[in-house]
Amino acid sequence: MAKKMAKAYYDRIAPIYQGRRGLLGSWDKGRRESILKALDVKHGELVLDAGCGSGFNSFEIGKLGGKPFAVDASERMVREARKLGVPAMLGDIEELKYKEKFDKALFAGSLECCEN
Repeated sequence: MAKKMAKAYYDRIAPIYQGRRGLLGSWDKGRRESILKALDVKHGELVLDAGCGSGFNSFEIGKLGGKPFAVDASERMVREARKLGVPAMLGDIEELKYKEKFDKALFAGSLECCEN
C-alpha cells in the first residue's frame, strides 16, 4: 500500500519537483551537492540511480562524465527526467532484473518507498 501511495504522490508532484523554491529548494540543492560529492563519479562509470525522480542527480552524473542508468516507478517523473535528456526508464527497483554491472548505485530517497 505504501508503495502505491508513494507512486501516486510522485506522479502528482512531478511537474514541480525539480523547481522547488524556498526552504525545500535550498535543502534539495545541499542534498544534491552532498550526494554528488559522496558518489565521486569518475569518467565512464555506470551509475544506477534507483528512484531517479525528475532526473536531477542523473543529469549531474552525466555532466561529471558518468553514465547514469536512471529508473523510477513514477511515469510522470520518468517523463520529467527525459526532458533533461536523462535516458530514464520506468520500473520498480524491487522487481527489475539488471544485466548491467554498476560501478556505483544511488538510492537517494527511494528505499523508504520499498516494501521489501
